[in-house]
Amino acid sequence: MSYPRFFLFASFTLIAQLSWSQTHFEYHQMAKLSKSQLDYNWAVKMMTKGIELAPENAEYYVERGHLYLGLEKNKKAKRDFERAMQIDRMSVEPWIGKSLCHLYKNELDSALMVAHIAYILAQTQYEQARAGSLLGEVLYNKDDNEEAFEYFSESLQLDTTNNRGFKKAARIAMKMGEFEQAESLLLKAMENDQRDLEILINLAYTYNHLNFYRQSLEYCNMALAYDPTEPLARSNRALAYLKLGQIDRALDDINQSIRSDNLNPLAYVYKGEILLNEENNEVEKACKCFDTAIKLGYDDQSDSSFQALVSEHCSNKKARRE
Repeated sequence: MSYPRFFLFASFTLIAQLSWSQTHFEYHQMAKLSKSQLDYNWAVKMMTKGIELAPENAEYYVERGHLYLGLEKNKKAKRDFERAMQIDRMSVEPWIGKSLCHLYKNELDSALMVAHIAYILAQTQYEQARAGSLLGEVLYNKDDNEEAFEYFSESLQLDTTNNRGFKKAARIAMKMGEFEQAESLLLKAMENDQRDLEILINLAYTYNHLNFYRQSLEYCNMALAYDPTEPLARSNRALAYLKLGQIDRALDDINQSIRSDNLNPLAYVYKGEILLNEENNEVEKACKCFDTAIKLGYDDQSDSSFQALVSEHCSNKKARRE
């Protein structure tokens, strides 16, 4: 059976129109797919098409705003979040987005003020968790560790999948010397992701401070199985080997760590300790390591054991802050 040419042409045209005539929902789905593939530029284009068809949809502006943040286009992101606020003043998400804009520009007071508004507006458990975690993040950047820890803790009770929050709260616990608390937080984070290098490295660091050196070795080895050159895993394992009396292994690991990252002051502290514990007791080399650590910014004033080592072995070598 044959069809007239004009009929075939009309049918082709109709099919083409249908295939290119997308709804705002379809553009939104395509944007989400592109984002999942880390193609943020194409995701922005798709969200923009969706916004053109649904200009009063606050959610679309929020999502495009976060895409702009991912592309480090802070001004465009802020503009989108503020447009979403105009459409829906009581929505939490635009306030969270705007706070992030301030945070990424290191405008911490503004970030804190906007985050507090988001926290007040939060109604659902999800919103409370999001806003609380953001407050923790801002306060962490303001070095208000105790209050940041409170907000992270509250948020993590509401959302046990927030690994970023678990890791930040664990960092604060380590700073405050609360290593048992850090261990608990990191183990909960590990339930969500067993391949996260930061979790594995910080668990090893925590176990070293709890004097559980074999557990530290276990997590160092797990981290190094994923990345054999990871310098922090090497330095943590070096300390664990030192404490277990395996000096040659400790020295080999710490040297490899420093070759991978020669700006980590803690690695030089560990190397100094290893050199002091070798049979030949290389005091001069150890003191040079301590001096390098201080020059690289090691906070020796808050480390009494480090001060004791320097005082005992290096008083005549002048390992000091310069």
